[in-house]
Amino acid sequence: FIRGKTTCVSTSGRPCVFPFNHLGVTYDSCVVTDYAEPWCATAVNPVTLTYLSWSECKCEKPKPTPCTTSGSSMPCVFPFTYLGETYSSCDVKGSASPWCATRVNPVTRAHVTWAYCRCS
Repeated sequence: FIRGKTTCVSTSGRPCVFPFNHLGVTYDSCVVTDYAEPWCATAVNPVTLTYLSWSECKCEKPKPTPCTTSGSSMPCVFPFTYLGETYSSCDVKGSASPWCATRVNPVTRAHVTWAYCRCS
């Protein structure tokens, strides 16, 4: 995706802005975190990607992440980059077991922290 570009429009008529950060987690789609209906950022801080304003989404409900972390309360964060490649799901590159980023650099999307995945 291209930062700031989206096909999702909020119920306020403003476009959703992805990626955005909420409580230390980076999102690339509408979420239901802390609210009953899917929502998205409509404006973000250009440096930290922390949302400045939000609205409910008019787009489809968010799809569950195909993998969650094993033994950690941190969710996987997609997309992330590792050794110059971008990933949108758990992967085994550099490891015998699938893993994902749990925190990413907001500018480069490079993984900062990671955990093994529990894939369904």
